[in-house]
Amino acid sequence: MIRVVGNFFPADEHYGRQEHRIFNSIRRQADALWPEDRTLMINLTWFGPQFKNFVAYDRINQMISAGERYDRIIWTGILDPVTILPAEFARIEQALTAGPVYRVGVAFEGPYSFNTHAMVCTEEFPEYTDQDVAMTEPEYLFLNYNRKPKPHRILLVEQLHSAGLADRGLISLGRPVVHYDVTGGLATDRYYIIEDDADATLGGRFTDRTAWMFGAVPPDFCSLGNLAIWQRHFLNIVGETEFLPWDNLFVTEKTLKPLIGLRPFIVNGHSRIYQWLRDNGFRTFNHYWGTAEFVGRLESATDVTTHDLIVQVVQRLAQLEPAELTAMYRDMLPDLEHNRERFKEFTQEQYRKVANIFQ
Repeated sequence: MIRVVGNFFPADEHYGRQEHRIFNSIRRQADALWPEDRTLMINLTWFGPQFKNFVAYDRINQMISAGERYDRIIWTGILDPVTILPAEFARIEQALTAGPVYRVGVAFEGPYSFNTHAMVCTEEFPEYTDQDVAMTEPEYLFLNYNRKPKPHRILLVEQLHSAGLADRGLISLGRPVVHYDVTGGLATDRYYIIEDDADATLGGRFTDRTAWMFGAVPPDFCSLGNLAIWQRHFLNIVGETEFLPWDNLFVTEKTLKPLIGLRPFIVNGHSRIYQWLRDNGFRTFNHYWGTAEFVGRLESATDVTTHDLIVQVVQRLAQLEPAELTAMYRDMLPDLEHNRERFKEFTQEQYRKVANIFQ
């Protein structure tokens, strides 16, 4: 018997389709392996005491109060990062089972991890040609898309502005939302929307139910955005979801876009993402930005020094002429093309992991 507790994205949205498909696959595999056992599956979308409009967390506490016990627990974090603390995992697990615990999905690191976002990108992105994505000219030194105004994104945008670099690239940054405050208390009046016509930015895919939020900065999960912009930028500054060193490593479509779109990148997020990429067969480009000592600092930073280092990279690139940037891009092209091809292989590996998750 399998009992399911949790919240899910709507099944008719890009990511919701994948969440439902993957969860159902995991459930079928668990049912086939342990048909006679009591198995509890907890889906972690919007799961925690802070989500007042969802009942999953309360239901778990009711089960604990009722003294329910299960042979195993399967946590599934298929789309979003973890939103409860390690102590809460331990409390729930100790109260509800003496058996094994499985932590499955993109939200976790370990043997049951896979990357949902790669599958979404593969199924939902347009089919881009070389001509669509190759750099035509480095009109924009960098591109830094940000929607939700999280602290690490605000801080980087502020530092780029303070260094006089904001006008050397293109930046988007959403406005805070009172009932969904992700700013960590940071105040900023630097809100950027690259285009007023969000639907044009997304090429007709502006369908997200929360599109009005964050100043209507487009929720672009499933494209590279406006190709006229993409083609004319050199460095992609990835505004990843998670930043703090104690958060689980969480790699989303934001990191995967430059792999698909033939761009060198630098990450405003977990510094461990660089090693994760290399461990998964991708190539990184930090050796272009400075000495081995500089790269070591960049790839081990665990605080806001990350932003200082990113600004230093942009400052160094700003000293180059357009012809020098174009020459650098051509030198990078074999590794950029490798990343795009490796992404296709990587995605197929994720499908296989999901189909054989407990093996």
